[in-house]
Amino acid sequence: MRLVRAIRYECFQMFFTKRWWGVPVVAVLLSVITAQDQLSAYEQGGHMAHYRLAFNAWDVVVRSTQTWLFLLVLVAPLLVIIVGESYLRDRSSNTMSATFPRVQSRTIWWTAKVLSMFIGAFVYMALFSLISLLVSSFFYPFAWHFSSFQLHPELVRKALVMFSGENTILMIREETPFLLLLHLLPYSTLSFGTYALAALTLSLRVHKPGLPALLMFGMGLLEFYAGKSSLWPPLHSWVMQTRLSYLFVNQTSTSFLINGTPAYTLSTSILYYLGLSILLWLTGNTLIHHDDL
Repeated sequence: MRLVRAIRYECFQMFFTKRWWGVPVVAVLLSVITAQDQLSAYEQGGHMAHYRLAFNAWDVVVRSTQTWLFLLVLVAPLLVIIVGESYLRDRSSNTMSATFPRVQSRTIWWTAKVLSMFIGAFVYMALFSLISLLVSSFFYPFAWHFSSFQLHPELVRKALVMFSGENTILMIREETPFLLLLHLLPYSTLSFGTYALAALTLSLRVHKPGLPALLMFGMGLLEFYAGKSSLWPPLHSWVMQTRLSYLFVNQTSTSFLINGTPAYTLSTSILYYLGLSILLWLTGNTLIHHDDL
């Protein structure tokens, strides 16, 4: 019961902050950029119309939650600022002195902090996806099914043969939007929650607001450049296998290659995030028992 009360308190402290207003701002910005710049480029020249291909609102949602550059630059750092700086906000507001007498255990307090990261990640991605879908409906029609662009990749490839601009195809594996959300939300909760937990654990030693998010962003840049570089294959392999910041929030992009061999699939990445979460929990639990909080 003490753990439940502690989780309830942590969630209350986390959700009633003005930082959550950043979610609709980023979701709207990313959805508009995706709809107006990326998807509209496909329609130039009339090649899609020739093959009777069209977009709907789900195409914007899919790309908004799968484009790694936007996730690294906008979505993941915002999550750290909102959720992962929970400990720093407790320090600045002196709320820990009122919390400890209630839970009577630093382990329970830290466990509640950890679990609140995953609750926050779920709410974050649920809001992000919902807002993205609403904004997308102003650009493309809403439907309960995927568009012909998603359902007919063979026609898309024919159309792109005549297309001289952006020709990256992002095809998803799920057959319906419901299955997409069924995979998207649980996996993003685990992956983004682990990402936020890493920032939370880092904040136990780095007490400057905004710095954990900056350091996590730096990890992403290191991973990006290591992946593009052919000069340091050992570094590339090591960074890719410790891909904490290489976050794609659905199973579409959880398989990537190291020397032509798939390094992760959906099932192995879930085990990876679970194991990493346990390691971070143990690390943080050790740190807080040796600190004068």
